[in-house]
Amino acid sequence: MTAQLPESWTLSTFENLNQFTSRTIDPAQCPDEAFELYSVPSFPTGEPEHVHGSAVGSTKQTVEPRDVLVCKINPRINRVWQVKEAKLRRQIASSEWIGFRNPDLSADFYRHYFCSADFRDLICTDVTGVGGSLTRAQPKKVAMFQLPVAPLNEQERIADKLDAVLARIHACRDRLDRVPAILKRFRQSVLGAATSGGLTEEWRDERGVSDDWVDCDVQSIAQVGTGSTPLRSNSNFFASTGTPWVTSAATSQPVVLAAHEYVTDAAIAAHRLKTFPIGTLLVAMYGEGKTRGQITELGIQATINQACAAVVVDTKRAMNGFVKLSLQANYFEMRELAEGGNQPNLNLSKVKAFPLRLPSIEEQAEIVRRVESLFAWADRLEARYAAARAHVERLTPALLAKAFRGELVPQDPVDEPASDLLERLGQRPADNPTGLPKPRGAKPGRANAAQAASSA
Repeated sequence: MTAQLPESWTLSTFENLNQFTSRTIDPAQCPDEAFELYSVPSFPTGEPEHVHGSAVGSTKQTVEPRDVLVCKINPRINRVWQVKEAKLRRQIASSEWIGFRNPDLSADFYRHYFCSADFRDLICTDVTGVGGSLTRAQPKKVAMFQLPVAPLNEQERIADKLDAVLARIHACRDRLDRVPAILKRFRQSVLGAATSGGLTEEWRDERGVSDDWVDCDVQSIAQVGTGSTPLRSNSNFFASTGTPWVTSAATSQPVVLAAHEYVTDAAIAAHRLKTFPIGTLLVAMYGEGKTRGQITELGIQATINQACAAVVVDTKRAMNGFVKLSLQANYFEMRELAEGGNQPNLNLSKVKAFPLRLPSIEEQAEIVRRVESLFAWADRLEARYAAARAHVERLTPALLAKAFRGELVPQDPVDEPASDLLERLGQRPADNPTGLPKPRGAKPGRANAAQAASSA
C-alpha cells in the first residue's frame, strides 16, 4: 500500500489473514476419478480443466470453493483465480498457485486486491529465476506482504461495486476488440469492390461510360525483375550508407521509406543489382507466414533481394496505384500460386503471369481516389479505436487503486472497524510496516500500542 487508508481500515499480513490449508494429492492414484483442475494453462479460458486422474502427471494441491489463487510463475502476468462452486468433483490446483482463504473476510475483496497495481508491484519485486517464464514469486516473501483490511461490510460493498463496474469495462473491451476485425473486413470489401467495378458503377452510369474492363496480366503492363543478396563474407559489399537494399520483410509496410541495410557500388557491380525507382511495387515471393504475397511500394530508390519481385508499371498502360490495389485485393490468390515442399514459394514467372482486370485510365484514377478516401476514413477510425482501447486499459488499474484507497464507496460509521474485526477474530493488525504509511487514525494493535502512544 502506498497511500493513507481510511481511519476504519488497518493493515495485516498475507500470512496473518490467510487460513488456507491444503493437502498434497496424487491424482494418478485415482485414475478413473474425474477432477476439476485449476492449472496455469487453463487460466485464460476462465474454466478449470476436467480431467481424469490417469491424465494428471504430477502431484497437486487440494482447493475449496471461494479459495483465491495467486499465480507465482512469471508474476508479471496478472493471474488471479477464484475456485468455483464444486460440481460433484474434487477440486485440485497445480503447485504454481498460492492459495488464500479466510471465511471471515470477503474473498472477492481480496481477489480484486491481488489484481491491483499495489499488489502486483509487491509480488514482482522479489522473485527467483533468471527472467520471463522462469521467474517465481516466493511464497515466504508473499506471506509477509501487507494487505489492507477494511470493515467487513465495506469489503463486500467494494467487491460488489468492482464486480459491477469491471463487468461493464470488460464488456466495453470486448466490443472494442471487434473493431479491428470489422475494419479488416471493410478494407477487404473496399478492395473487392474496387477491382470488380462495383465501387465505380454509379460513376460510370453518371458519365454514360460502358463497362469496358479488359483482362491482362502483370507482364503486359509492367516490367518485372528481382534482386539478390551480396556475399555477406565480403566486407566491401555492405556499409552503413550507400544504396538502400530492401528485403521481403519490408512488404509489411504500405510504403518503404527507409532501408535497414545498404550495399556498396562494388556489390551492385559484382551482383548486377538493379536500382529500382520510386513507385516500384514489391511482391514478397518467399515466406510461409503472412509475408508471401504481401505488396508494398518503394518510396525511395532501392535495390532488393531475391525474395522480392519488383513490378515497374508502365504508366501509359495502367496506374501504379490501381495495380497496387489489384495485387493487394488478390493477396490470397497470389499465395496459392506458390510451389514447393515444406516452404512453398512464388517465382517471377508466377508474378508475371498473374491476371489483372483493368478499366480505363480515367476510371482507374477514380477508383484509386475513392479507395484512398475510404481507407483514410478507416485509418481515422482505427486511430480512435487505439485511443479508446488504451483508455479502457487504464480504467481497471485506476478503479482498483481507487477502491483500495477507500474512495470507491462511502465509509459507513456504523461498520465495525477493521482493527476490531481482527481482534474479534483472534487476529491482529500488522506491526508498524517499514516504508509503509500507517492507516490514518486507525486503532493500533495491542502489540504496538505503546509505540503508537509514544510517537503521538
